[in-house]
Amino acid sequence: MTEFVATPTQWDFMQSEAYVRVLAGPVGCLHGDTEVVTEYGPLPISRIDRPMRVLSWNEKTGRFEMALSGGAFPKGADYLYRVSTPQGGFDAAGFHQLLCADGTYRPVESFAHGQSVRQCCSDLLGSNVAGFPLSSHADDLRLTEKAVDSLACYAESARLRGRLLHLYGGNGQVSSPSPDDVRRHYAYAGAGGLLERAPAHTRPGQLIGQLYTGDCFQRAAPLPSAVACYDAASADVRTVGLVRRFLQFPLSFVRRLRRRLQAGRSCSHAYSTPEWSNASISVSRKDIKETYWDLQVLDTNNYVTVDGTIHHNSGKSVCCCHDLVSLALQQEPNAQGQRKSRALIVRNTADQLAKTVRKTFFAWFPPGVWGAWKESEKSYYIKQPLSDGTTLDFEVWFMPLDTPQDVQRALSLEITFLYGNEWRELHPDVVDGLLARLKRYPSGADGTPTRSCALFDTNMPDMDTWHQEKMDEPPSNWSIHIQPPAILSRDEWLSRRNEEPDGEPVEGYDDTKWWINPDADNVANLDPTYYIDIIPGKSQDYVDVYLRCRYGRSLSGVPVYDKTFDYDVHVAKKPYLPLRSEAYPVIIGLDFGRTPAAVLMQRNVTGQVVVLAELTSENMSIDTFLDRKLRPMLAQGRWAGCTFVVAADPAGWDKQQVGEITPIDVVKMAGFQVAKPASNRIDPRIGAVERLLSSNIGGKQVFQINPECRVVIQGFRHGYRYELNRKGQASAKPEKNEFSHSADACQYACMVIEGNQLRGTAFGKPQRREVKRVNYVWS
Repeated sequence: MTEFVATPTQWDFMQSEAYVRVLAGPVGCLHGDTEVVTEYGPLPISRIDRPMRVLSWNEKTGRFEMALSGGAFPKGADYLYRVSTPQGGFDAAGFHQLLCADGTYRPVESFAHGQSVRQCCSDLLGSNVAGFPLSSHADDLRLTEKAVDSLACYAESARLRGRLLHLYGGNGQVSSPSPDDVRRHYAYAGAGGLLERAPAHTRPGQLIGQLYTGDCFQRAAPLPSAVACYDAASADVRTVGLVRRFLQFPLSFVRRLRRRLQAGRSCSHAYSTPEWSNASISVSRKDIKETYWDLQVLDTNNYVTVDGTIHHNSGKSVCCCHDLVSLALQQEPNAQGQRKSRALIVRNTADQLAKTVRKTFFAWFPPGVWGAWKESEKSYYIKQPLSDGTTLDFEVWFMPLDTPQDVQRALSLEITFLYGNEWRELHPDVVDGLLARLKRYPSGADGTPTRSCALFDTNMPDMDTWHQEKMDEPPSNWSIHIQPPAILSRDEWLSRRNEEPDGEPVEGYDDTKWWINPDADNVANLDPTYYIDIIPGKSQDYVDVYLRCRYGRSLSGVPVYDKTFDYDVHVAKKPYLPLRSEAYPVIIGLDFGRTPAAVLMQRNVTGQVVVLAELTSENMSIDTFLDRKLRPMLAQGRWAGCTFVVAADPAGWDKQQVGEITPIDVVKMAGFQVAKPASNRIDPRIGAVERLLSSNIGGKQVFQINPECRVVIQGFRHGYRYELNRKGQASAKPEKNEFSHSADACQYACMVIEGNQLRGTAFGKPQRREVKRVNYVWS
């Protein structure tokens, strides 16, 4: 398994070439009778009880292929949804995901009547299954068999758990097996309900083989159950295992040759007609609880049912674990044919490391199947022969950072890759020290690292921290990937989807209503009631960090616009351009002092107020700021034809002690028209901004900020704030810092714009309507 097909955010993360990558952020189930297109013909998903190939959509190649699966297993019971399509239908759990017409996956429960999904064309479904090409993972057969073996172990263990679940009358979800469950699985002996240990798992190469050559819709002959593959009563299981191992190599060679020949006979029908089409569906909820089944598919993570619909099957940690193995496979071999690399996985404490990321890594790459775990060294050695004749020689070290000794030991290692779990909990000095240990293994004698990099996953850090600074302004060789929020407010829903929220909201802190975001990563992997149960009683800070992918509350102060500013709503997805019209002047909010700042805003034809651009400075007079910063920017082509009005700090009209010229006189002499805001008191200034932040026009937010205005955005998010005293009480006025100058300039512009809007005047000055004299009157 050389790749892991992830969610869109995770895929961008894995494809990034950055030296340091940070992933910040939150699958499919069908009724057992639903028929899946397999190499043996259509089979109910409940009967896919062994490794076999299933029809799957490969998003990278843009074609349908036969991909390996580990087998299906019951996952739980729920009120399912009936999905009707033009070519048939199926019953699925509400969080089960289907491939939509736009190429994205959405849960069944979020579909409205008449919405479209992507389907395999009926001409292809009616053709010979053997004509479909094999998925590309067949190129590395030995490693693929290990991967399928792991999936099969998981499926068999989950099938056992599912049988026990129904035996004792439960209806909850089947939990993932522990590493011990993966290494050994059991078969259920029906007589007396006894559990007996089964012999070693039959190798997938003995089960996957001949493709079914008949018509796809011809029903396959009955298959023996997975339990029948074992002989629990056999007196000489070990002998059978030795014979199988002896025959493994020649059989594997024959299978590999046959598959490549079949892959070479790429079906002509696959490209003579379109492979997929869009079809409208209808969805209705059933009123009885039924069991639903899941199916894991290697690499493509989806499969096709007999009606042609494409189903997704699938967090941050899983993505990083797969990326590490993928990176290790990219290492160039040394003279002995060994692809040597070493990864260090760290987290704050040993207990957290053992219960989270190490458990995740073992679930996907279990000891005994992929490699050997050494408890004393807390290291995992993966040594696998590859199909090109080379050997994967990959060391994975798991190290906590509880004590200074742990940190010192970690900072003395020589590694190829670094994976930091929960990055926000790692001290900045430790992160910098660990980054310095990269590119040190393998040594020059083994060819040096082909690629060396660091991966981090995390929940959102607190504001005003080193971690937040790195995410907002990453170094040039860093890349930041933030997953979509799990829940949305009404305004966020309207902004993202241009429609009213669907479904019942969940009430949270301060009676705030939230809706589950159907576009959130992996939301279909969770119980439908997960967020319904977790939101009530949680603080706003908890909701922001763990559910909305936002920064935690700053310990330095309270943001001035904490209740009214929403990043997802008020920051534009694409930059706005200025309008070139005298009727729509660009208002330049200007703050004086030795750190002048300007914010350029404009009300457009739709009534929206847009922050177009910003300028900041340090230790500069106002005339120097105008000559060196503002006027050169306005001379650029994007501002050609625009009309400008400066909304300056009202204090700029006051006479200075050393001369008669005021700051506003300097602005006028520079050729700018000026407008004086109605007040310089802080409350009216903040109120003008908050009224615009809270306003809507035609379902759209009035206040928008261009994404390149980073200082203004950071000020709104956390930088412009009320300072906290030692008792945790907020000051009466905002703190003066690097964000306050732009915030003040924005307030002056908003006061002028709002005054014009409210009184129908130009920049706050009443305008007299011209009355023409005529020689006649109406009588």
